[in-house]
Amino acid sequence: MTSIPKNPLESGMMAALKEVNNFSKRHEEIRSHKGIFKSDEETEKKFDSLLNNLMELRNALQDSKAIKGKASRVIDEEMREKIASALSFFESPSKIKRREEKMRVLQGTLFWEKLFGFQTLLENLQDERLKRGRRVERIDNSGSGKQGG
Repeated sequence: MTSIPKNPLESGMMAALKEVNNFSKRHEEIRSHKGIFKSDEETEKKFDSLLNNLMELRNALQDSKAIKGKASRVIDEEMREKIASALSFFESPSKIKRREEKMRVLQGTLFWEKLFGFQTLLENLQDERLKRGRRVERIDNSGSGKQGG
């Protein structure tokens, strides 16, 4: 069972990872233009949804920078910079209005390389947070009089 995120940055990262995972599962069909989605219109909607989600994460990341205390508990400054850097690539595609241009982006390799790289970054961050949570749990157990090994 996963815990409910306590701040916008954490919930934004979880939502972005889910959206990226769902979209990236279909990359072969999209790139080969076999029409995994019912139409280009549906592909466009999924693309727009993905990019909107990523831009929301970017905004949450920027907002969290202003509130350093809570944000630093979620991610450290180095990881924040890595995420911000990865998200900067998606700003340009998020501004594309014409469907044909969006489809061209989806046919290219660079978009998918950046998307998979971002996916890996978020997965690593999630793993790191889980490990950190386990360490905290162990400390709590040792504080209750039990000796850990």
